[in-house]
Amino acid sequence: MSDFITLCIQGECPLDEIDDYVEAWHGGGSPLPLHSYLGMSRPEYSLWMKNPDMLPFIIEAHRQQRDVGELLDSSRRSGNCPIVARPG
Repeated sequence: MSDFITLCIQGECPLDEIDDYVEAWHGGGSPLPLHSYLGMSRPEYSLWMKNPDMLPFIIEAHRQQRDVGELLDSSRRSGNCPIVARPG
């Protein structure tokens, strides 16, 4: 079975199905940690947990074979990055 990120890149899975993948992981059957099961690195998973709106950037980083932080920095410089809420 392909991971969630790979299926999204291939156009075989919409972004809003990530919760189904998380639920399937919780159901057991995979020895992988959740971030690996989804196809994310630990930093990507942490970013997604802090801000679920970052999922499209994580997927695009995989599509471009770039680091998500590098992609976000580039997007911020060009003005194409969503506003990320910062604590107080």
